[in-house]
Amino acid sequence: MTETRGLRWRAATEADVSEIDRIAKIIHPDLPERPETFAEKIALSSSTNFVVCDGKNVRGYAIAYPWRMEDIPKLDALFGHLPVDASVLFVHDVALLPSARSLGLVEELLKLLSAAGHELDLDHMTLTAVYGSEEAWFRYGFRRAPMNEKMKTQAAGYGEAVYMTRAFDPE
Repeated sequence: MTETRGLRWRAATEADVSEIDRIAKIIHPDLPERPETFAEKIALSSSTNFVVCDGKNVRGYAIAYPWRMEDIPKLDALFGHLPVDASVLFVHDVALLPSARSLGLVEELLKLLSAAGHELDLDHMTLTAVYGSEEAWFRYGFRRAPMNEKMKTQAAGYGEAVYMTRAFDPE
């Protein structure tokens, strides 16, 4: 766990799903996902999913899981299992309530995700930037990566989307 100004990232659990769902509906109203998709991702990759709390209240979350490079998972999908040929940590979603923004929490999260990725022998982090957030992700070391036709089709449910990659922090 890391702490920034009274807020602390901790591993997400099934008990957090209702708060994750509540925050997702606030932050991503145009990208709805069912609570069971969040629950499954937490169950499939418990070491890579986090919530940020003030001790009592969840103020944000990060959903990430092992995936394949140049492959964009479908939104609101149940996977059943993670790919055996996973080589990257796909950062599915990072959502912070306004009261948890601009506090250095994303930097702390990326350190946690890097450590988890190293533990899983993965190569990079990837994500699909939405809502014009590409510039924000540039500040954290992510870079745009080309999308082939298959990826463009996969990303159709995300709206305007940019595929991005970043190396993990050094160990």
